[in-house]
Amino acid sequence: MQAHAIRRLPTALAAVLLSAGLFSSGYQSAPLQAAEATAEAAGASQPQLTFEADIRPLLKVHCLHCHGEAGEKEGGLDLRLKRLMLTGGDSGPAIEPGKP
Repeated sequence: MQAHAIRRLPTALAAVLLSAGLFSSGYQSAPLQAAEATAEAAGASQPQLTFEADIRPLLKVHCLHCHGEAGEKEGGLDLRLKRLMLTGGDSGPAIEPGKP
């Protein structure tokens, strides 16, 4: 792995894990609703995250140059689509539903 890729690994890993959490089982709606109710009761507003607005831009900046552009994907991992993330690369799936 190249030195620049190693330096970006924590950011890329965080982006992948965040996207995995967002993809897994419909955001696990019951705990999320309880957390939102608690936040609303405390007067705090929670920002609403979406894959297209919040996750894809992170993947584009930090991951897709090695795991999504034309040609060979590093580690066989393609992060362009959810189904490709679920298929994974050489070391298995990048995300697993229900596992944050």
